[in-house]
Formats: sequence, C-alpha cells, structure tokens
Amino acid sequence: MKKPLTVSVEHFYTQHAARLQLKLVAGQEGMGRLIREGAVNRLGMALTGFIKYFAFRRVQLIGKSEISYFLSLDSDTRQARIRAILDRKIPCIVFSRNNRPPAIILKEAEKAK
Repeated sequence: MKKPLTVSVEHFYTQHAARLQLKLVAGQEGMGRLIREGAVNRLGMALTGFIKYFAFRRVQLIGKSEISYFLSLDSDTRQARIRAILDRKIPCIVFSRNNRPPAIILKEAEKAK
C-alpha cells in the first residue's frame, strides 16, 4: 500500500505562492502544519455548521459564495462556526480570487496557531 503524500503548509506555500498568487495574511505559526490529503475542501458545508464528514486534513478553500454566506450570519454564529472549523487543526485556508478574509477569521486563525 502506498503511503499518502504529506507536505507542510510551508512547503506548499513556498513552492506554489507565486504561481497561485498566494499571500500569507495570518497564521505564520501554523506553517509547520501538515497537509495530509491532496484534494482541497470547500468550506461551504462546514460554515453552515455541518461538520460530520469534514475533510480536515485538506487545504480549505473559501470563495465568494462561502464568504457571502458567512457574512450573512450574526457575529456570534460566525465566531462559533469558524472556531468549530479551526478546532479541527486544519492545515490552512486559502481564499480564492483575492477575496479578503473577514476580520473574525483572521482573529480566530491567529488564536488557533
């Protein structure tokens, strides 16, 4: 049986930052976390609160629709949802197409380390 490929967030970032136009905005201390699955996971379902089958070993992707939904929630719910995601020690979150992370996500990401 083949051993699954595992890379650090730092390796992923340094190897692909230029091509994918990645910019580190929070979580410098989490660069040593490991990406244990090659596929990405869109955070839509987890942001609704359904995390039963949450793929926490993958790079997490947030796009315009996920941000729009997240911002439609009240502030207490936003904080609870992002904490539930970050509590699973995900490798990292990538925001697509220059979408800016909401302040609460940056704040909670820094606290999660």
